[in-house]
Amino acid sequence: MICSPLVILGGTFDPPHLGHLQLLARLQGLWSESIEMTLLPTFQPVHKAKAQASVVQRTKMLQYFAEMASVSVDWREIRAKRPCYTLDSLTQIRAEQAKQRPIVFIMGGDSFSQLHHWHGYQQLLSLAHILWFPRAGQAGISGPQQHWPVAEPCHALSKPSGLLLHLQFCPSAIASSQIRQQPDLGYAWLPEPIFKYCQQHRIYS
Repeated sequence: MICSPLVILGGTFDPPHLGHLQLLARLQGLWSESIEMTLLPTFQPVHKAKAQASVVQRTKMLQYFAEMASVSVDWREIRAKRPCYTLDSLTQIRAEQAKQRPIVFIMGGDSFSQLHHWHGYQQLLSLAHILWFPRAGQAGISGPQQHWPVAEPCHALSKPSGLLLHLQFCPSAIASSQIRQQPDLGYAWLPEPIFKYCQQHRIYS
């Protein structure tokens, strides 16, 4: 019996936007089996600048977003109230799941290119598959991970972890950083409830 995969999208979500919705919709169509999708928001990024929106604001935006996208949110890193390593979070999640259940951790190409700077990155594939997708305009990836063997996403169901998967999909060329830097333009890429919340609380403006 094949266990339905647990698909995890981590990030700061500062803010969550329509590009995230496009990605989640594409992931839903990858496997014929039903999948469980969850967001894993960080309290404070380890490898990026501090979030501009407060934890309370990002939490509220993610609640709106999760309801729209029909996904769950794993709040463990928010509840920790400190920066958390992905290795530690995935170790906890793996221990909570059935031994044979596939776990797929999603990464954008920009983050994947920096993976060799992450704490314990060599151990991540022992806990989950990693599925990465290119960012708009990204020519390739760098670091030792560029030499790892790559499999098609369909093979994620064959084992619980250990595969590097490449998704040939590029969401619209929008990033949370663009929305923060140019809110008058970027707000068009926000789902309506999040747009209204950002306007009401003057986030990013």
